Amino acid sequence: MPSTDNNEMAIPWLAAFGSSYVIYKAVSSYLAVSSTLYTLRGPDSPSWLLGNAHVLRVYRDRTLEGWMRKYGSVFAIHSFFGTKALLISDTKAASFVLNHPNEFPKVREL
Repeated sequence: MPSTDNNEMAIPWLAAFGSSYVIYKAVSSYLAVSSTLYTLRGPDSPSWLLGNAHVLRVYRDRTLEGWMRKYGSVFAIHSFFGTKALLISDTKAASFVLNHPNEFPKVREL
């Protein structure tokens, strides 16, 4: 007969995991609403986990050209785990972002 100690130990771990997930979703939702990056137009994400990464990996040039025609020179794509990344093809906009690092902090890569 299995010990109930293992079952009793699993409950706090499941509760901790569930609570962590709820907190993560709440913070993600808040960031999505409060960040201007999340209001930019861009392509839909085929996957929450991978975002647009697979499409870019397979069809990079054609995909980017099509997105630039559709969304303009500044748009956002979906990155890993539901985050967004900014794409800029306008040289003046890119220069502005690069010359104002305090207004556009670089996000640490995964």
